Amino acid sequence: MGVKVYVNKLFMERNSDIVELQGHREYFYICVITGGKVGTGRGPEFQVDSHYKGKYVIKWVEIDTLPTTDLRPVEVRDKIIKEYYDQKYIRNPIPI
Repeated sequence: MGVKVYVNKLFMERNSDIVELQGHREYFYICVITGGKVGTGRGPEFQVDSHYKGKYVIKWVEIDTLPTTDLRPVEVRDKIIKEYYDQKYIRNPIPI
């Protein structure tokens, strides 16, 4: 992604629903950006010659628009919404 982060805590853990990744666990963390610039990463998902499929679009989303945002996995999106409205996290835009 091009940013440095402070990893705060584990937010969610789940089994991948991607066919090629069956049996793999996915981990999602609460992080705070501490430096860098969003969208300037050089990871394999941004390389033309990699075998990564799909489109990787990074954008800031206001929490109020999250229920109608195509954020996947949906379980993560729904937990972000629930915990936000339960006042468990700071009210800031969430990078996706």
